[in-house]
Order: sequence, then C-alpha cells, then structure tokens
Amino acid sequence: MKDVFKEQLVKRRPDTKTTLAKVGLVLAALFLMVLALVLSMMVQALNLLLPILWVAIVFGAYFMFRRFNIEYEYVLTNYELDIDIIYGKSRRKRIFSTSVRDFEAFRRAGSVEMEHTFSAANAKADYSSGPGGSNTYEFLVAYKGKKMRIIFEPNEELLSSIIPFLKRGTYPAELAVRKTQN
Repeated sequence: MKDVFKEQLVKRRPDTKTTLAKVGLVLAALFLMVLALVLSMMVQALNLLLPILWVAIVFGAYFMFRRFNIEYEYVLTNYELDIDIIYGKSRRKRIFSTSVRDFEAFRRAGSVEMEHTFSAANAKADYSSGPGGSNTYEFLVAYKGKKMRIIFEPNEELLSSIIPFLKRGTYPAELAVRKTQN
C-alpha cells in the first residue's frame, strides 16, 4: 500500500452560545470604555490616560473576538489521524491524535447502528462544523484512559482514505461496501 497524506479544513459555524459570548464581549468592552470615561471625569489626572485605556480595551476585545473564529484541520498521514484547532486563522493547537487502526467503532453520526458500542463512551468531543452537518461521522477510541466519542466531518477524499485502515467489524454495512470498492 502506498503512503497516504490527506488534509482538510472545516470551519466551525457559530452556535447560539458563541453568538451570546460575542455580544457579551462587545457589551463588556463598551461598559469598560464608559467606566474609563466616568473615572477620567472624576479624577483629572486620568484624562491623559483615557485614549490609551480605550485603545487597550478595543485591542483586547478584538483579540478575544478573533478567538471565536474556529477551524478544525484533519490530517491523515498513512493511518494516523491528527485534529488541530485553529483560532482566528493564526494560532494552531493539536487537540487530538490517534491511529485509525485503534478505532473501536466508526459510523455516520446520528446512525443507530452499533449504538451499544457507542453508549460505552465516557466523553464526547465535537470537531465538526457544528450540529446538523450533512457529512458528519463519529468514531469511538480509547484516548488518555477514557473511551471517547469523536464527531468529525471528513470530505469524501479523506473518508475514502480512512476506510481501508479500519479493522473488520468496527464499521457498519454501509461502509463495508465502500471498503471493498477501494
């Protein structure tokens, strides 16, 4: 079998919680700006610092706001799957890494097949574009002493590269047909 290297970026859609956090951040920044203005009116010495405080508040809010723009990058190198999180298109952090051969179960997200196996998960992590994604899959793997249920959203190319590495019996019949085609 030849070497495999596939990568894919998935942008996380903002959910209600993220939207509320953004609104809260803007309101907090406005509150701090008004507070700085009131304090500078009460203490004349702070008048010179007011523009500096406002600039610091705006920059702080801007950098915190960028942290809400999240992308996930899936990298498949042979049978090793790495998932990185990218904040604001600039800061990257590896959040998950495993071997595809270690998957205990693999299926389309929301499917009822193999539910008994997936119900054994201790923890769940969603590294997809958000709830309701059309092409989401999930797998069960032992990771850092826990059985983790990982949800991700591979494109067709990445999925067809993962399927040949899956162990027999860890995937439903729908994917078995695809495995024989590869």
